[in-house]
Amino acid sequence: MSTARVGGQSKLKSKLQHFAQTGKVLDELPGGNTNKHFNNNKPQPYTPRKLLVLLQTRYEDKIDLKDVTVEDLSPTLTRSFEIFKKLLEVRKITGKPIDKRLLLALLGSSEDQIKDSFLVTDEVQKFLNRDDTIIRAQELARLAGDNGVMAMNEIMQWHFQKGDYKAALKCFNNRKKWGIPSSTHTYVRLFDGLSKSFEWGEAPRDVVHNAIEIFQQLRIKHAKTIKGLTKSQVLELKEGLELEVPTIEQFNAALSLAVKNYDNDQDIAWSLFDILLPEPKTGLKLMKPMGDSYTILLQGVRHRCVQEAEKVQRDPTLGDNEKYFQLLVIQKKLTDTAESILNRALEAATPPKPPTKSEAERFPEKLDKYMKNMHNMLLDIDKKFARVFVSCFINKQLGTGQDYKSCHYSYVYRGMKYLEYWSPEVGDLYDTLEGSDSTKYLIPKAEVKNIIDKKVSQVCNEFGVKEKDLLPIGEILESKVNPVVQFPPPFGPKSVPAVFEVRRRPVVDFARPTNKESRLYYLHQRYVDTNGKYGKQLPSNSYILKLGLKKKKPLSPFLLQLVFEGFYQLGRYQDLKYIFWQAIHTYGGIRVRTGLRKKINADTNVIPKRYNYYQHPKRLLKDFDKDRRNRNWDGRAIDEALLDDMLFKFSSIKGDGTTSYQSIIDFCTYVTMTERLDIDYFQDHILSAIMSELNYWCEYHRLQDKDNKDNDSIEEQDALPCSRIWKIMDGFDLIMNCFYANYNLSVGNRKFYNIENPNLTKFVDKFLARLYNVKVLKAGPEELLKTHKWFLKCGIMFYKPKELCLEEESEYFNQTIEPSIAYVTDFYKDTQKKQQGFKLCNGIKALSTVTPAQYAKWKTKKDPSEKEWYMRQKYLYLKLKLGTGR
Repeated sequence: MSTARVGGQSKLKSKLQHFAQTGKVLDELPGGNTNKHFNNNKPQPYTPRKLLVLLQTRYEDKIDLKDVTVEDLSPTLTRSFEIFKKLLEVRKITGKPIDKRLLLALLGSSEDQIKDSFLVTDEVQKFLNRDDTIIRAQELARLAGDNGVMAMNEIMQWHFQKGDYKAALKCFNNRKKWGIPSSTHTYVRLFDGLSKSFEWGEAPRDVVHNAIEIFQQLRIKHAKTIKGLTKSQVLELKEGLELEVPTIEQFNAALSLAVKNYDNDQDIAWSLFDILLPEPKTGLKLMKPMGDSYTILLQGVRHRCVQEAEKVQRDPTLGDNEKYFQLLVIQKKLTDTAESILNRALEAATPPKPPTKSEAERFPEKLDKYMKNMHNMLLDIDKKFARVFVSCFINKQLGTGQDYKSCHYSYVYRGMKYLEYWSPEVGDLYDTLEGSDSTKYLIPKAEVKNIIDKKVSQVCNEFGVKEKDLLPIGEILESKVNPVVQFPPPFGPKSVPAVFEVRRRPVVDFARPTNKESRLYYLHQRYVDTNGKYGKQLPSNSYILKLGLKKKKPLSPFLLQLVFEGFYQLGRYQDLKYIFWQAIHTYGGIRVRTGLRKKINADTNVIPKRYNYYQHPKRLLKDFDKDRRNRNWDGRAIDEALLDDMLFKFSSIKGDGTTSYQSIIDFCTYVTMTERLDIDYFQDHILSAIMSELNYWCEYHRLQDKDNKDNDSIEEQDALPCSRIWKIMDGFDLIMNCFYANYNLSVGNRKFYNIENPNLTKFVDKFLARLYNVKVLKAGPEELLKTHKWFLKCGIMFYKPKELCLEEESEYFNQTIEPSIAYVTDFYKDTQKKQQGFKLCNGIKALSTVTPAQYAKWKTKKDPSEKEWYMRQKYLYLKLKLGTGR
């Protein structure tokens, strides 16, 4: 495991540096033979036997070494760890140093091995995992000295993971005493670990100030170190890890801690931006905050305001009007702050304005100044910033809308316009609605608007305020929030004619590579073109090299979720559904058939029922792949969380006896068609939504039935008309067939077996049991027969007589549908109806007459799927399928 070194560096590293400088490969480094000569005189590591002898000779009177063997000294054993701890106690009491080679031998290392920082770090991680304490890990890092930089980072991170930020700070300070330098990444991990140690609003002021002081001292130390040095000298210090460099990543990590202190409206976080300004006295240079910096600040402000809003909502001493007034004040303050941060970000993201040709000819100094500054690093307003910013306007927690889970429609409108101006893809979704004027579809429904306007009017009258003091003022202009400006020429040799070429682009473009990515890519290309003389090489696994300067995917699930939430809070439910189908088809890789999609009515969102749900999944995937090749879709724009949120929205849209049951069915069929998603994940959510729909209908019709009765003493019972039950069962049957298809099954196919899924079996049992307890309204014998046929159809694949169920099969089968079996059998006993139900009764008989002996004989066959039983179930299922009108 040892690594040969020359001049403090490994031979491999020295050869690579020589090759980079000269382009020649060395077979042997100068002085190599000399090193070999001295290697024989180096102190050798102690063998285990010699280690035991030394311990017994030097420390037998201080440490119990009785019965200790050579094998006990292995660092993987507990006995070795106990001896090591006793040695450190002896050192602490006597104040005398312990032989370094002896300590290293107990740690399973050597002088050569601790010269390799990667080996040291690996051993430190093993000690931390094995010991669950830092004793041996910290000692090994201390003995490694300069090669213990990464190891000390790991120890500090271990303290943070244990929730002990004070120990982590002590670890950071110890490295100064032991002469172990910090790396650039050390400070990032320190500040990030401190930030994650505290909940929002709970970061102590002294801890935050301490972190900021550490960062500021780093900047001052760096400024003093490089003062008077040339660029090449500074670069040499960086490569030798002798220079701790302050970076914007460290600032962002410190800022993420500062925003968790809410004192004086987060004054520490705001003041942190001031320390980035240059200070001539100390030699500190300007550090420009980047897009992540403003995102972190805005996220902190949003968290504080949301917590203030939740506190107001929970306050029992406040009346409804006073609560609503305070909530409006909070959101007004939040959105004003957000737009103030946006203005600062837009200013930093806008390139300098170039002079015109005539101005350049008259004032050459203007052209010189522009060419000097045109490639200064610009801020990038990315999707992360947009998500946090828009969520200040469209939010489920601020409570300024018609309820505590929505916002005032004027804020929602404003947020959706920002999304439209920043993302052309969102604008395209708006345009798919009937009519080209998207503004028409961003106004609230009348019932939502009336509720909110009434609440605002009451607040204004009671507290004597004007509406303009509580709500956003002025229209949003695209020219202000995303201006189209002249961009400088690409990185490369500066050319005066290139300055005057027209390159007008929007400031905000989520698809465009960031300024930093473009710069790094250019430096890498220059490094390659000049054989390493200029530029900077990127790591071989860098995503920038893989993607180049190609356009990025412009949409994310978070942005689409804000779009859907906006339509939902405006009460535009049908527009929401239509936009959702368009989005998952166009950008999500979830296939919504074009012919059906065109037939969707924007008012009713009705999908034609004659949909072929029964195609084999291989055919579905074949069609899907063919469709995908013809479209430029971004699969990452749709994820499970987004679809889960939309399913929740569908199930919550209820009222006056109407629900989104059909949309839930459509949702299930489309999700089943894609290989991108985990259908098992959605299965529970879909079934839960169906049960919610069923409970709503039962309660609604129960109340309707009660209102129609004159006698109030009649016992209340859940009630459903036959037509409603049939509609429920029809949709449920379609969803179950989607699950069958997803499990590579096909109704009507000879290779059709049941789904052995205990969760699905339990749900079917619960679902049918709920329906059996419902009072059926307006039902004659024929209607009841059809109802029981539906129950049989949906439950037959999960049925097995109790006497045939083995103990291990009980979670896969149930006997819930036995009342329906009895009803159908009794109904067809009538000789006049016997012929009509002959085939169906034969199917039921084929199941009910199976004896345990017959079933046991089937079980002994080689076919593990009990084919005979499942074929009988399938036979009955198909007969029921014909008998229910499907």
